[in-house]
Amino acid sequence: MKLSFLLFGIFLSILFTRPVQGQQSMLDGKFTIKKIINDSVEFTIYDFSRAEGIVKAKYFAENAYRHFLKWEKGKQILLVTAGSIADTAQKIIGLCVDNGTIINKKSDPDLDAMVFIYNNGPLKGGIAVSDMEIKPVQVFDDTATKTFWPRKPKETSEFLKWAQKHSATLFQSRLFFSSERDTSLLLPAKAIDEKMRFLILAKNGNTTHHIIVDAPNTFELTMLKYVKTNLEQSGYELLSMFQLQGGISNLYHALQTGTIKNVCDDCDGNGNFPSLLIYYSE
Repeated sequence: MKLSFLLFGIFLSILFTRPVQGQQSMLDGKFTIKKIINDSVEFTIYDFSRAEGIVKAKYFAENAYRHFLKWEKGKQILLVTAGSIADTAQKIIGLCVDNGTIINKKSDPDLDAMVFIYNNGPLKGGIAVSDMEIKPVQVFDDTATKTFWPRKPKETSEFLKWAQKHSATLFQSRLFFSSERDTSLLLPAKAIDEKMRFLILAKNGNTTHHIIVDAPNTFELTMLKYVKTNLEQSGYELLSMFQLQGGISNLYHALQTGTIKNVCDDCDGNGNFPSLLIYYSE
């Protein structure tokens, strides 16, 4: 439902004065679930603090579900969601590399985010995003820094060679906010009419947070405006916001009251997921 600016203002004032409903906090506050309800509009926000590196992110795109089932043993799974944007044939759209294995070597000119997931080292479990609309992607190659424009065909193959050499994990996505570009939300170039999910990278003090937002129904820019404003008023500095898969081959499970539960009423449960993003602790 599209809201006028007047109704949106009333909507915000109601939500800002309304307490968060059903908040849960786990791992000494490093994993928090916040549910905000106003009439029929509901947001669920999953907030992962990266303090001390206890909560980590992991991404699979090669036989994703099978690899996840083998890998999860001995880990506390906090959330599992469908990862990269995919088409109706369940093929990942845009460049995608899983731990050095190329899943898709074709870049997408409409996807402006290059998302990196760190598999090891001091940054293990972290995520970084490069805004390819305004600057090249910078990476380390042994002792030197290299720059690439991965959306340019002439540079795509060299970028993928770097990813293979360093066993990198990365994928393309669509930015809806970039602190390097603007202070307001970025409008999509094409109309979107599907259920969507978003990952926000933010700072609260000196601590990085990964925040997943599940949009209530079809894409609503006004909903994202509310989430952005709400987080900023709670002391968060947003760095980037990008799209996760939320339509075809959807999956969304989260830890609630000590048990992993399906938190998506209309998700596909056949196990054929192009990619998965997992949050966990060891």
